[in-house]
Order: sequence, then C-alpha cells, then structure tokens
Amino acid sequence: LEKELQEVKEKLKAGADKDRERESLAKELQEAKAQLQDGSEKAALSTARVAELEALLQAREAEEAEKAANSTAKIAELEALLRAKEEKEVEAANSTARVAPLEALLREKEKKEAEE
Repeated sequence: LEKELQEVKEKLKAGADKDRERESLAKELQEAKAQLQDGSEKAALSTARVAELEALLQAREAEEAEKAANSTAKIAELEALLRAKEEKEVEAANSTARVAPLEALLREKEKKEAEE
C-alpha cells in the first residue's frame, strides 16, 4: 500500500508539475498575445501618423505649388503692364516727335500771317 501511495503521490506531483508548466505556458502565451496586441496598436498608430504626415506634406506641397503659380501669374501680369506702359511711353514720344515739327510749322505760319 505504501508503494501504491508513493506512486499516487508521484503521479499527483507529476500532474501538479504539468499543471504548473501548463499554467506557466498559458501565462507566457497570454503575455505574448498582449505584447502582440500592443505592437499591433502601436503599428496602427504609426501607420496612421505616417498617413497623416504624408497628407500634411502633400497639402504643404500643394500650397507651395499654388503660391508659385500665383507668383508666376502675378509676374506675367506685371510684365504685361510694364510692356503696355513702355508702349504708351514710346507712343507718347512718337506723338511728341510728330507734334513738335507741326507746332513749329504752325508758329511759322502764324508769324508769316502776322507779318502780312
């Protein structure tokens, strides 16, 4: 009986050891799952942040492109105004150049008429 009792005690002890080992493995598995979940959440947050940063960068690039386009358009507008002003100045100079001899002729004619 003592021998049987000893065998039962050893089996119980072996079973308890296996239970402890199983519990330890279950605990490790639970911790690994928690770490994996935490890692997944961190990865999801990182992915969301990357997407957010990419969207911000694209918006900034679009703003810069729009500013550049607006600047280019403004430059073109100012250049057109400058050309128009220069053309008017040339026209005015040409008109003055045409008017001066005509005025001289008119004064000469008036002078002759006054003398007559």
